Amino acid sequence: MQAIAFLVFMSLPLSVLLTASALGLVFLQEAFAPSAGNAKAPLPGVRLPLLSGEALRTWATGWARQIAAGIVARPRGPNTAVALARELESETSGLIDRSLPEAAAAGDRHCRECSLQPIRVTAPEALAMVEELQRHASSSDLRRVYARAKNNLRQQSFASPAICPLLADDERCSVFAARPLYCRSHCGADCVMAGDSHSEEPTASQVVMTLGEGVSDGLTQALEAARLDGRSYELNHAVVQAVDIPNAAARWARGEQVFEA
Repeated sequence: MQAIAFLVFMSLPLSVLLTASALGLVFLQEAFAPSAGNAKAPLPGVRLPLLSGEALRTWATGWARQIAAGIVARPRGPNTAVALARELESETSGLIDRSLPEAAAAGDRHCRECSLQPIRVTAPEALAMVEELQRHASSSDLRRVYARAKNNLRQQSFASPAICPLLADDERCSVFAARPLYCRSHCGADCVMAGDSHSEEPTASQVVMTLGEGVSDGLTQALEAARLDGRSYELNHAVVQAVDIPNAAARWARGEQVFEA
């Protein structure tokens, strides 16, 4: 009896202590939990790591390859190419907006420097550009883009500078929402040159360019791994073929080599 009484006597303080601890935990959870009207905002998306040069390009390659691989792993159809190009452009733009707001704020639809440079695009990017024109541009604008692209192809043998077929008369990009990754990374005169030109720190435009190159690498690798055409094509050539080839998007999604090199 004495042993039983002793155990009961010792268990009472322990029970009180455990009960008090449980009540205290509940109180803390209720006190610090976000209310329905004051819920915490979701964590921000991925930001650029503290890298530059080849290290940044390697990171961007893996990041973009993961995004692209997730899209092409789904059941594929006529909309896959456009969805892939739009998703990568959107994710890349969002990454720049979060990590380099000064570069994002300075960018606009104008394109001056790169209009005279060779631009390389993948088949999904070309298909997305033509789809953007078909959805939002007039039939006359689409014909103008097509005619300029064909004229540029004829003029290339004469080594004369070709104006990008996607530029409107006011030097604005007519497919800005579906612009190629090359154009996103080589944003030309409108990029903010952050820092001293003599500084060893990369400028904002250099970071954006390196990022874009890595994203392009990742896209190509993901497409090749999925046995899809991941080659890059000259812009004018790709635009003409995206318009001329029947059912190009559906055929590309089936793994056909739709565009000619």
